[in-house]
This record gives sequence, structure tokens and C-alpha cells, in this order.
Amino acid sequence: MDEKTRKEIWNPVGGDMTKEGMGLRIKAAVSQRGWREVVRIFEKRGIAVSALKVAEVGSGSGTMALTFGLMGVSVTLIDFNEKALERSRNIYEMYGCAARTVQCLRLSLLNNGGW
Repeated sequence: MDEKTRKEIWNPVGGDMTKEGMGLRIKAAVSQRGWREVVRIFEKRGIAVSALKVAEVGSGSGTMALTFGLMGVSVTLIDFNEKALERSRNIYEMYGCAARTVQCLRLSLLNNGGW
């Protein structure tokens, strides 16, 4: 993927949040070696990916966690920006995925939520 395309896909402020635009983001996310390696490790150990719980800290649009959410994983999105969380909720709804969203300004606040 060239640099211009990468910047357009991962634009944190605007970007194309339509299903087509998100499709490009998802494709870019799952093409990364780290993502594939995580899935491979769980599969090799006989752990159903759908049994996992994923928290994405600094989630922005939540694209990385969405790739797991589409596989049935329980997702929590954590960000300080309420607009980013609202955008995430809309995206997850568009894909029929559920996600818990948490707005937090400091990570120390997570301890109060039963984590």
C-alpha cells in the first residue's frame, strides 16, 4: 500500500466511514502480520477466537477491534474522545457488531470500572 493511500485510509479526523471506506480499513488491518499472528496463536492452541475479549485503548474508530468483533469477539473500545467513540458506535452498528465504549481521560480510571 502506498503512503498516500495509507494516510487516506487511516485519517483519524475524517476519513471515509462508509461501509466501503471501512472495508478498506479492515482489509488493511487484517493484512498486517501482527493481526494474523495473534489469530494463528489462538487457533494453534485450540482457543476459539470468539471466546476472547478485546479492549482497544485509544480506539479512535475501533477498526482493529472491529476485525475481531466481526469474528464474534467481545469488544471494549476505550478513548478520551467522545466523538471518536460515537463514530465507533455508528460503525459497529453499521456492521451489526456490539461493542462496549468507555470514555476515559486517564488509564488509572479503568480500575474503578472493575477491570
